[in-house]
Formats: sequence, C-alpha cells, structure tokens
Amino acid sequence: MGRLTSLRTLPYFGVGDEKGCRISELECLKNLEGKLEIFNLEKVHDKEEAKRADLLQKPKIVELVLKWSNREGGNGDESVLEGLQPHPNLESLKICGFGGRSLPSWCSNMPGLNKLMEIRLERCKECEQVPMLGHLPHLKNLYLDGLVNVRSIGSSFYGIDEKCVSFPALEMLELRGMSELTEWLQAELRSAAPENDQRLVVFPRLEYLQIIYCRQLKSAPSHFPCLKELLIDGVESELPLVSICGINLISLTKLHIHSIDGLTCLPNCLFRKNQNLSMLVISGCRNLTHLVPCLEGGGTALRNLEIWDCPELRELPDDLHTLSALENLAIYGCSKLKTIPYPYETHNDDDDEQLLLGLSCLRRLFIEYCDELTNLPIELCAESLESLTLRGLMNLRMTMGTLIGYCMQKMPRLSELRIVDVPTTNNPWEIVGSVTLGNLRDLTISCDEYSVSAVDAILKASAKSLHRLTLLGTEHSRELPGQLQHLTALSELGLYDFGEMEELSDWLIGNNNNNNLSSSLQILHLSRCKKLRYLPSKEAMLHLTKLYISNCPMLHIKGGDSDYGSEWPKISHIPYVVLDWVQIPTHAQ
Repeated sequence: MGRLTSLRTLPYFGVGDEKGCRISELECLKNLEGKLEIFNLEKVHDKEEAKRADLLQKPKIVELVLKWSNREGGNGDESVLEGLQPHPNLESLKICGFGGRSLPSWCSNMPGLNKLMEIRLERCKECEQVPMLGHLPHLKNLYLDGLVNVRSIGSSFYGIDEKCVSFPALEMLELRGMSELTEWLQAELRSAAPENDQRLVVFPRLEYLQIIYCRQLKSAPSHFPCLKELLIDGVESELPLVSICGINLISLTKLHIHSIDGLTCLPNCLFRKNQNLSMLVISGCRNLTHLVPCLEGGGTALRNLEIWDCPELRELPDDLHTLSALENLAIYGCSKLKTIPYPYETHNDDDDEQLLLGLSCLRRLFIEYCDELTNLPIELCAESLESLTLRGLMNLRMTMGTLIGYCMQKMPRLSELRIVDVPTTNNPWEIVGSVTLGNLRDLTISCDEYSVSAVDAILKASAKSLHRLTLLGTEHSRELPGQLQHLTALSELGLYDFGEMEELSDWLIGNNNNNNLSSSLQILHLSRCKKLRYLPSKEAMLHLTKLYISNCPMLHIKGGDSDYGSEWPKISHIPYVVLDWVQIPTHAQ
C-alpha cells in the first residue's frame, strides 16, 4: 500500500498486524484527499507508531474518521490519538470508540483546526470531560454520543474568545447517551466585562438542539437566541426543558418531548413567547397532567399537536379552539383524559341558538385508546377534515351511528375514516335523504350485529369512491353488510374477526360484470375467521391479484401440485397468495 504514492482516494483503511496493513503504510501517501476512515486503531501500540501515518502532512484530507473497535480497556489510546494529529485544513472529524480518559492536547482545545465544520465524538466511554470547542469559528455541527463517563459540561466547553462569542457558527448540537451527565452549566465570562460593556453571546446561530438519553441531567443553559427545533428524550428531570424553554426563548418552531418522567406541565410561557411554534409532539411523559392551563393567545401558528402515551393527562387547554392554524391533532393512550374542551357562542340572546367555534384548518383528527374519554365535541371536526380516526373510546356518550351521521352530513372532504371500538346501539339507524361521501377512499370500521346498519349506510354513501375497506368483526359476527356488493371502485378488502362466518358467498363479490365488486377488487385479506370454510367461486375472484389468509383454521387450502384442498381450485389462478404469512406457489406464477 505504501508504494502507491500517487494514490488520491482511500476512503477506508483497516489497521492490521500483517505486512501491508500497518498504519505506517499511510506515511508516503501524501496526495490523499477527501475522506479517510482509519479503523481497528486498537492495533496501533503507541504515539510513535501512530505518527508514522503522518496525517499532519496530508493537507487535502478534509474528512477524517478515527475508529477503535469495541473492547475492554484502552490504556494506550491517549498516546495513539496524540500521534494522529491532522492537518489544519480538516473540516470534519469523527472519533469513535476511543478508550482514553482524556483527549490529547490537539483535540482538547483544537489549536489550529479553525476550519473544522463538524465534530463527532462517539462511544468515548472513558472520557471524563468534553473538549473546549466554543472558540472554533466555523464549527456548524457538533455530536456528542455515548460519553457515559462525563458528569458535567462546564465553562471550559465554551472557549469564549476575545469578542465574548462562543460557538459563533454552530447550527446543530446533539447530546446523546451521556448517562452520567448531571449538569450542563451556563457560559460565564472569566472576569468582569470590559469598559465597553461587551456582552457575552452564546450559540448565536444554533437552530437545532437534541438531548437524548441523558437521564440524570438536571440543568441546562438558557441562552439560545435563535433555537428553532428542540428534541428532549429520556431525561428524568423537567428542569432542562424548563431552563431551555424559559422566558428568553422566542424563536422555537418545533418541539419534541419524549419520556420526561418529572414533567407535569409545559412551561407557562411556551406558547405565548414562541409565536412561530408550528409543531408540538409529546410522548411517554407518564406524570404529565396538563399542557398549560391556558394558551394566553399563543399557539396561533401551531399546525401539528400530538400527545402519545401520557396516562395521567387529565385536561387540555380550555382555549384549545383558538389554535386557528391547527391541521393535525393526535391523542393516543391518554387513559385519564375525560373531555376535549370546546366552547359555545350564544347569539341574539337566545340560549337555544348556539354556534360552535371551529378549528377551520383541521385536516386530520386522530384519537385512540383514551379509555375515560366521554365527551368528544364532534363539531370540532370542521368541513376541512380529510382524515378521522376514533378507536378504543368505549365510554363516549355518542354512538357509531351519530358519528357516521355527522361525517356524512358535515365532512365533504373526508377521504380517510377509521371508527373502531366505539359505542354501538341495538336500535336500527337509518340515513334520512340521499347523502354521498364522494371523496371517501379508505374506511376501517367495526362491523357487528349492532353496527351493521350504520356501516351499510356509509357504504351506500361512498359506493363510487371507496378504494380500500377494512371490516372488523367479533367472535360472534356472521353477517356482512349487504351494501358491500355495490362498491364499484373498491380495490382492496379486509375482513377480520368474523368468528361465526362459514361462507364467503358469491353474492358478496358479484357475478363478474362491470357493475359490482368483482370487477374492481384486486386484493383480499381474510384473518381470524375461525369458522370460515368456503370461499367465493373462481369466477367471482377472477380479478384478484393478491390474496392473504391467516388464522382461518377451517379453510382447507394446500399449495403444491398434489393433495389440493377443496378451495384450492378457486384461488390457484391468483398470482400472489400468502397463507399464514408464507407465500405459496400458484398456477399463475
């Protein structure tokens, strides 16, 4: 390798003990340019051997990766890394798996590496402190990952220059997997301010900050003058979030909060101060009881609000309806949430005449598995709604029929509807007048003996537009809705948990003319139909291209060229058949 003195590109070099693989092979490759990754550095013994790579004399290498393999111990790593000092032209540096307790002098304060734009320190498990980096004038991206022995990020990290500016170009900062980190301190001037009263400026361009799996972190700075996107995940204390989102933060546009056990509510000024906040996603905060008592006129730019798996959440802001730009509202697994607030306005001093204030931009509403939710003001589903999912809401004070009726009357743009496990009634439900859902293309719905009439009504209203239909029965379900045979545009059908259904009759799919389901249906799913024995005729399934069957033990189908079951001739022409998650060969293949 060392004889290839004109070599320009060598993206990867693995150090080995055999001849031609030692790190000294890099010494004469003066013309290397672009990226160089050196791995298996544990096979380099000391500083003098590492210096044989002569990285300091390779000015055209702009991206350098130094990687040690996972192993116990790393006593010689500090010496080896000392000998791998790169040329000042370097723009990107990644150090991975380094086993020393402290970084050498050339990377503890990066003297002369002023062109660096990206630094990644990963799995440096014995390092006890992060290097001083704030003085680097062009550093844009900084990633600290798996530094599990670092307990504090202190003032030395900031490297404040004579202009009192720290991290002048940094745009992206990520702290990940620093399990022992307990404090991230504010930057401070070492002495009194000069006579011109120059102020300390920290992170003047930082827009993206991620803190992930730093469970013990209990403090963070509050100087983020232009932060736009913040993600905090797996931090036990709420204090870092409160500090970062304090009164000084006014630029936030996206906020992701995950698994903060100590969080009971969001900082009060979050919405009011950050008028451009467009996305808020909260998940796994098991002690969160409410977001904020009141939005106080904030949140006017919020377009996406998602709350996932917050079992103690009891209430949403009373002025939720003021989120005039909201397009997506998703709430999942908030078992103690009982109501979604929604005000009424009275006009003409007539208490009987009430008009609900609408979320006029709402396009997607998703509410699942909120066990105690009783009050859902369905009127918040504005005419703009395109997707509605309601699942696992068995304590709602309204029935499936009421929900479907409102959808058909008030949601002309609805294209996707999922209503599963909501209250039903044994009273027959009928549609009054002719109503169509001309845009509904995807429907997933519970279908049992109490809801079949409501399902029939919505199928009739969407007969010419529905492309995908999933019907979810019960262990007692036998009958399918009669309107199923009239869905002329349906291309995919799924039937699940029809426990008493023994036969899928020809009438269901039709007789292969141009005016029924058989001419459009291409994909059929059958699952957990425990007593199903008979499929429709081959003629009725002539246009099927894919058939999926699972957990239908009474349906006798065997692939292959012999010992076919009674239903095999009906499906042998279908190009793609999957039986219990295993594809079987057919005559069409």
